[in-house]
Amino acid sequence: MRIKPVGEKLVVRPLKAERVTEGGIVIPESEAERYDLAAIKAEIVAVGPLAFEAERKHEKEFGVDVSHAIPRPGNLVAMAKYAGYEIEVGSEKLRVVMDADITAILEEEDG
Repeated sequence: MRIKPVGEKLVVRPLKAERVTEGGIVIPESEAERYDLAAIKAEIVAVGPLAFEAERKHEKEFGVDVSHAIPRPGNLVAMAKYAGYEIEVGSEKLRVVMDADITAILEEEDG
């Protein structure tokens, strides 16, 4: 089954909270589950046709290049806590969120 968001919506795959800290401390399952519900990191699966239209409008009106600020499928993003709603596609749990709920594109640091 494929999922195609409509309007200003996006489909994201929330990333699970880390179960072990960088220092090696194991996070209790009850605490990890709480963080999973409030996941703020996600991978974009699909983008609706009107998502980020405001950013594109600024590009047209002011000649500002916003292509770096518009997330695309495969990008890792930060999003508002508890944004959108959960939907099950096959055996996978995804979330449908509004474009305004995406707060940043996350990029790997070089080095």
